[in-house]
Amino acid sequence: MNKKLKIGIRAHDLNNAPFNDANELVRELKKIDINIIQLVFKKVFKNFEFIKINEVSDILKENNIEVAMLGAYFNMIHSDINKKNNDIEYYKYCLDIGKIFDCHYVGSETGSYNDDKWTFNEKNHTYEAFTEVSNVIKNLQDYSKDKYSDVTIEGAYNHVIYSPLVLNELIKKNDLKYVIVDIFNFLNIDNYKDHTKIFDEAIKLYKDKIVIFHIKDFIINENEFIQVGIGEGLMNYTYIIPKIKKYCPDAYLILEGVKKDKIETSIRYLRSFDDD
Repeated sequence: MNKKLKIGIRAHDLNNAPFNDANELVRELKKIDINIIQLVFKKVFKNFEFIKINEVSDILKENNIEVAMLGAYFNMIHSDINKKNNDIEYYKYCLDIGKIFDCHYVGSETGSYNDDKWTFNEKNHTYEAFTEVSNVIKNLQDYSKDKYSDVTIEGAYNHVIYSPLVLNELIKKNDLKYVIVDIFNFLNIDNYKDHTKIFDEAIKLYKDKIVIFHIKDFIINENEFIQVGIGEGLMNYTYIIPKIKKYCPDAYLILEGVKKDKIETSIRYLRSFDDD
């Protein structure tokens, strides 16, 4: 029997986000017939500091909404040590509450020496940067040993973990169980035409550890990447999706950064592969 794709969305990409409460979130999900989300409290809820975590969890479970991952993205090499330490503590907090949501994964990228810009810096692609990130991840890994949720890392060309191969080095050095793959994030103006090769490299290196694929599409306009609806751009999903189904059938496919007016058409496009 053909296994259906596990399609979800970042909750803060939905119409009307951020929300006052979990009931508003559920209503938006029902409009697009999606029951899987990536949840980033700070972006999903207004006044998130006052949100009652157990209440959110109860409402989501009552409505059969699955939290595929808690997002706790932070810059692991930020120059502001206090900010970095606060972000580390927040990540650990997400590891603490993962069980409440039956959520095994807490995600982050690795960051840039350009601090809050998260943009390319030559120093990002150095051994020094890799070592600094690895030390942060070891701290998080040590903390997560007795937790329900696990540290789950995503690479990006502009950041420290900038290629599938470098992500694999991080996996081996820190014994990471799980990773997120966003092929779009690994691209630059020089390599985007090779995106299927980059995808294949990631699959070859650590397919058994990929639990989430972030799904994006793009066009190039004056050497700039412009995100478009899924299936409307240059990303070769007719090549990529069948391979995901073959090698990572249990992975979640999370729409990320899709414009609100393209969400429903993007979901329909991905669901068309369920019939293959």
